[in-house]
Amino acid sequence: MKNWQQNWRAGLLPGLSITGFVILARLLGILQPMEWKAFDVALRWRPAEPTDTRVTIVAITENDIQTQLDHPIPDQDLATLVSKLQTYAPRVIGIDIFRDKPVGEGYAALETVLTTGSNIIGIDAIEEPTIPPAPMLSESQVGFADAIVDDDGGLRRSLLAQADTVGNYRFSLTLQIAQAYLAADDITLENGIRDPETMRFGDTEIPRFYPNTGAYVRTDNGGNQALINFRAGAEPFTQVSYSEVVSGKVDPALLQDRALLIGYTAESVKDYENSGAIANANPSAIPGITIQAHAVSQILSAVYDNRAFIHTFPVALEYLSILAAGLFGIAIAQWQRKPGTHLFIVIITSAGWLLLAYVIMIASWWLPLVPTLSVFLVNAIALYPFYQAQKQLQSQLNDQDKLIDQT
Repeated sequence: MKNWQQNWRAGLLPGLSITGFVILARLLGILQPMEWKAFDVALRWRPAEPTDTRVTIVAITENDIQTQLDHPIPDQDLATLVSKLQTYAPRVIGIDIFRDKPVGEGYAALETVLTTGSNIIGIDAIEEPTIPPAPMLSESQVGFADAIVDDDGGLRRSLLAQADTVGNYRFSLTLQIAQAYLAADDITLENGIRDPETMRFGDTEIPRFYPNTGAYVRTDNGGNQALINFRAGAEPFTQVSYSEVVSGKVDPALLQDRALLIGYTAESVKDYENSGAIANANPSAIPGITIQAHAVSQILSAVYDNRAFIHTFPVALEYLSILAAGLFGIAIAQWQRKPGTHLFIVIITSAGWLLLAYVIMIASWWLPLVPTLSVFLVNAIALYPFYQAQKQLQSQLNDQDKLIDQT
């Protein structure tokens, strides 16, 4: 018993050093890129969800540009599209296309369409370089299109509100569309109850993003931000094209009483964002309008369907879990003598932890998988030869002591 305690104390130092190194690496943000990628993969691999029946993407496709339209879409063509969409009685139309100045012919027609449609939301850009909104839109009909991109180029957060360059507190296109849609059911935007600094629609509070939310470390959380719980599956939204709408070749049920988001999906336009969380052959070529659809959908689905936002654990609990994983790795390496059994236990434990992280992500909870699994594997595998050599040396010393006692 005494020898075992001595071995255990001697073995703790390298294991705790490794655990401390992993904790330090996370505190310094070194693990952020790996944790972000793991987060993306877990979101993408979740079971497919039903196609959203409240949000429809009205796409200006490559085929539209090659056969019918110029780029950027002229005012007359945009006016024709919006007018046609209005005949289907949508709840709200969001136009994710800058129109701060006339393009081609038809400015008067576009002005008429936009000024007579109170359910239309346009965009501007409030970060430098700023881009003004379409001048005929009222302030309540404009939402900013600025996005937040992580250091690895991935888009995982939705910027819902922020002060502009002159200090006015502004809402994003996402929030304006959601607000307009929900207003039809007398659900209004208010301050949170549990967290007065966050936003609330009815009983649904949107969890705020903090500087150390999940894997993030000392991240700028200016304005009001939220992690995007991307809708899983190959067909999260219905999509119709410009040509299908203007030719009347679209099912009215796909447009009526919905939030319609107009934007480019054409490859030549390259209005792309990078998101590994969305099922796509090229994660770096996600149309911006698709990101907007996911951001709007998560708010509407949370309010109407109780679909969860992404939740994270308290920071202290996350670091305690890393420490616990490190200690468990030390225990496994110290306890098991047979290499085959040791490897089997390590594999089963790792697989179980991966499965737990995946199941928890299905429930929209983000587990600190990368640091916990890393510290467990390093301690359990790298320290195993050290402990075995230590045990062998101790056994030899014990044999020598016995031999001396016998002489």
